[in-house]
Amino acid sequence: MSSDPYCKVYLTGPKREASRTAMQAALITAVGGRFENRTLRTDGLLIDLITNTDGRGETDFIGWPFYLEITAEAGHADAEPFVASIRRLLGGLRGQAIQVVPSCDFEDQLQEFSCR
Repeated sequence: MSSDPYCKVYLTGPKREASRTAMQAALITAVGGRFENRTLRTDGLLIDLITNTDGRGETDFIGWPFYLEITAEAGHADAEPFVASIRRLLGGLRGQAIQVVPSCDFEDQLQEFSCR
């Protein structure tokens, strides 16, 4: 993994439906923290919830309505804890019937938590 940990995660709600408010609530339920504008700070992560304006209702995950851009907070860039935090996030989202597909250099370490 690079010295600047980063992961993009595409997500959608059950039956491909979800509002921004519902996604924010699901993220908070999954890992705690609170939002400041579009960013959730928690567990050493900075998680930006972004509306996918390129998504056109396609069924492929690239067209899902939201994605996350996840980076490490300053002082939390160690690879192992970063990957473990993302595993917890993905597991927490899946537990709420949120479909997730990670796209990062280490996605093979997250496969058991992704929904493809």
